[in-house]
Amino acid sequence: MRSDAIWDRGTNRGGHCTLPAVPRLRASRAHEEHIMLDLLMLALGAGLFALAIGYTYACERL
Repeated sequence: MRSDAIWDRGTNRGGHCTLPAVPRLRASRAHEEHIMLDLLMLALGAGLFALAIGYTYACERL
């Protein structure tokens, strides 16, 4: 396989197999998804932290 065949995605030059064309997200759409994942991870972290505090208080009462 020629080295430039990788960069020509979705084309078939000279009978070489190439990777299929991959649709790319617009920059703003990708940025929105990145922010949503950040918010999700922050919410999960805060939830686990609150759960750990609650568990500590529950164990203190025993």
